[in-house]
Amino acid sequence: MLSVGSSVFISIPDKSREPILHMGKVIETDAEIFMAEFDNVQALPVGFNVNAFGNVSGRFYQQKAVVKETGRTKYHPIMTFQRLGPLVLAEKRATYRVHISGVVIAGRIGEEMKCNITDVSPEGFGAITSNALEIGSLVPVHIGYEKENLKGHVRVQCINELPNGKHRCGFMVPEKEARMRRSLERIASKIQRMHLRTIAGFRALDENAEVNGKTLCTCLDGMGDSKGVLLGFLAKRGIVNPQPDKWYKLKAWLDACGDISGRYGAKVLYDMGMKIPENMKFPPRIDTLDKALKVMNSSFHMNHRKGDIGHYYFKIAGEKTYQVICENPYPCDFDRGLLEGFCKRFKQTGSETTAVVIHDDSEPCRKQGATSCTFLVTW
Repeated sequence: MLSVGSSVFISIPDKSREPILHMGKVIETDAEIFMAEFDNVQALPVGFNVNAFGNVSGRFYQQKAVVKETGRTKYHPIMTFQRLGPLVLAEKRATYRVHISGVVIAGRIGEEMKCNITDVSPEGFGAITSNALEIGSLVPVHIGYEKENLKGHVRVQCINELPNGKHRCGFMVPEKEARMRRSLERIASKIQRMHLRTIAGFRALDENAEVNGKTLCTCLDGMGDSKGVLLGFLAKRGIVNPQPDKWYKLKAWLDACGDISGRYGAKVLYDMGMKIPENMKFPPRIDTLDKALKVMNSSFHMNHRKGDIGHYYFKIAGEKTYQVICENPYPCDFDRGLLEGFCKRFKQTGSETTAVVIHDDSEPCRKQGATSCTFLVTW
């Protein structure tokens, strides 16, 4: 069962009828219903059927559901879903296939080396071959992805000739090859989780980019009793006991953030973002909200280096409103917490009211696959 605070993804077709995953945070759940808050999706009509996806005990499940009630907080829509049928382990569904985008997997198929794999499921996979194969024949394969090795014989299910003379082939692993199917299941699950992290905003813009240890320590030092657990996630990604005067791969830090969010929900990222302004040391001249927001970008570039690391853009959007465009590899919830941390620490000139941060739903969002999120800071 989904847990309170965990992430849930709702599949909703867009105008092109392609399903798009929208991420929300579970705020209530039991055996009959679950309720989730969403940042950037219009409330669906009551009676609308959806497919919900989420991690349960470390595995990726699908749940059919129907919208039962809708509401909203001050800024975000809330939807209550009635469960329809049992949870289904998505990786084991014969119809569940993961397209490989942003991942390069090649393997030996028959006598041909380095064939590009195009998609995988727990029962089979697709690949591009130069050699013509015979439908129904068994061919030897050897495919590796991370620590998974798929080695054995597969059956050719279908062949489509491509304009460049190559062939798009579909292969099925025989049912008796349980070991190979378990390998495919794990590969499909890993790639799916990678895609979900990408949708949620965990993607380094440049493989060479680095983040300094001071930033990591600032995020972690304010997490109280949770710090030790979070350090464990970093260690699994190769960042062991981060030091303020050292530099670390930004991708490893973002991957760890994705792991943390997948286990404990996006609120942990929001909390880490809030801790940065709380624990930062500012020069005496930075004493109001507008001054703090104006130096966000330069401060970001002081603490990140090498390659494309992105930007924060600040501008005045109204008499009592600032616009901040976050075009960087950090997830939406992290930046929302970061901005609210600034608002908590600094007051706007001439105002004693704490400013409010609003996600601008009319603009693109990294949870929808965009490269930026836009926030309005108003008081």
